[in-house]
Amino acid sequence: MEEKGRRKSMGKFPFELLGRDKNQAGVLKIEHPMGEPPSMEDEPLPKFEGIDVEFGTEQVKNQTLLVCFWDMEQRPSRNLVGELAKRADELQKKEVVVILVHTSDVDTDKLKDWLANRKIPFTCGSIKNDTEKVLFRWGVRAQPWLVLTNEKGVVRAGGFELEQLDEKLQESRSAKPSRKGESMKSDRVVLKLIDSDGRPVAGAKVGTNVDTREVSVLGSKLSWNLRGREHNISNEWGEITLTREKLFPPSWSADRKLALYVLHEDRKIGATCMISKDGEQGEINLTLEPVCHVHGKLDSEGLKEIGLPLTWTNVYLYWDRDSHGVLSHMSENKRIEFLVPPGRYTLNAYGSGEGASTKHLYPEIEIKANQSELDLGVIDLLPTKLSTLIGKPAIEFGPIKAWKNGPPVKLADLPPILQEICPGWLIYMNSLQIKVWSSLPCTTVLIWNTWIKNGLRYTKGSVE
Repeated sequence: MEEKGRRKSMGKFPFELLGRDKNQAGVLKIEHPMGEPPSMEDEPLPKFEGIDVEFGTEQVKNQTLLVCFWDMEQRPSRNLVGELAKRADELQKKEVVVILVHTSDVDTDKLKDWLANRKIPFTCGSIKNDTEKVLFRWGVRAQPWLVLTNEKGVVRAGGFELEQLDEKLQESRSAKPSRKGESMKSDRVVLKLIDSDGRPVAGAKVGTNVDTREVSVLGSKLSWNLRGREHNISNEWGEITLTREKLFPPSWSADRKLALYVLHEDRKIGATCMISKDGEQGEINLTLEPVCHVHGKLDSEGLKEIGLPLTWTNVYLYWDRDSHGVLSHMSENKRIEFLVPPGRYTLNAYGSGEGASTKHLYPEIEIKANQSELDLGVIDLLPTKLSTLIGKPAIEFGPIKAWKNGPPVKLADLPPILQEICPGWLIYMNSLQIKVWSSLPCTTVLIWNTWIKNGLRYTKGSVE
């Protein structure tokens, strides 16, 4: 039997518990659509949005606040409110302001009469719309539910029993202010997604440097990257809750920023935004707009001329060249393909052939509102200077100011060698011709594929 007037998503009233411990009997656990809400401890006091109450956070500035979420039709809630009323004078002396928030639909006059008949002295408001959304934002997991803040407006405890109130007050007032409490900076970031009509967007995904890797984005098979395995799909209210501690690597400086890419793959609407590691943004409102299909090809006439055509290309999309990547596309077919929200962006395009590579190219693009397609055509990537030397006579040592531990040396005096010409780059030379080069991360692979198979042995930087 369901409790009268109770929303189905909020569970059932366990009548079999009545008559036992009245503080626990009938406690109602709330089943949120997005699972258990995160703890609000050490987070700034949420705004009273969606709660009809003649009260604002400015009214309790520099005061301790105790918020009680309750339901008049639930026995433990009535008991808790009654016990709070008995301690009203005591709480006032301790400078604790009590606010009651009624959570279910109820006749306003009936609620006022109940409060008046029992001489409840506290301000009482009601949740009018989106009850589950409001309760989730406040971290409410059951009813009744108490939330305690300190005088700086930072939540210090939630979901405790009334018998623990004095203990929680003492802990709250004796504890040293946390970094977040002092600066009102939040570790939690809530993305609030709406469409162009102002309606919440459920089912959208968020990621960082979202990768397409040879799979068409039009096939809805993006690789969504998000550190910390954060939940990255918006709920029915269009919200995604992220945690800075999980999103940002510990080694990143406090002023580093991270680009987020949001897309509803079926509706083809999206948005991008930036968050900082040590920022004050607790909520970010994003309007998802129709995305543009950006596509094109990459090629390198310069690498073709030396007989080493492109075999692999990489393209990254940034807000600017100094920011973290929003999207990336790696391809053996030398394609570019993105779904991009309106805005200005910078591409970082480059590629490689058999032992050769191209320079990075940074074209800028602009996507206008409601633009459905942008054809970039063929982008020609220039080979690096080193790539143009492959197959040509090696450059002689020099200029050398002085030689140590022996007479001057020319390349003709040396066996085929691996020469490190600058930090991180190696060249293999045989018969005074540059044969292949690579960045250090690929060196082991190239040694195996190119040299060992040819009977050459790699020893201390030389090939024998």
